[in-house]
Amino acid sequence: MRYFVTYICFDTSVDHKLLGTADTMGYPEYQIVSPLENPAYADCVTVSDIEARFERLRNYQANHNEVTFTCCTVKVLRVEPLEESWFVKGWDQPQSAAHAQG
Repeated sequence: MRYFVTYICFDTSVDHKLLGTADTMGYPEYQIVSPLENPAYADCVTVSDIEARFERLRNYQANHNEVTFTCCTVKVLRVEPLEESWFVKGWDQPQSAAHAQG
């Protein structure tokens, strides 16, 4: 199963009173993750597992107690399971890789 993850980056380098304002929020971004294809998600079973792992991998890459980028925090907004019939092979890959698969 693949999951369509919608997330946003927040600028956390500002005073806490400014957190969450339009100036500190990025645009929604998207990524497809798969426990079958990415070993980092291999033990994820539920949507909440995917959400927690996605945030941890971006916010705490080297150490669970130390934020990787002190100026930015990633927050997941939504995780949606993708039906295999919905997935078109190659659409989420760089153009050259998608064309090479034919």
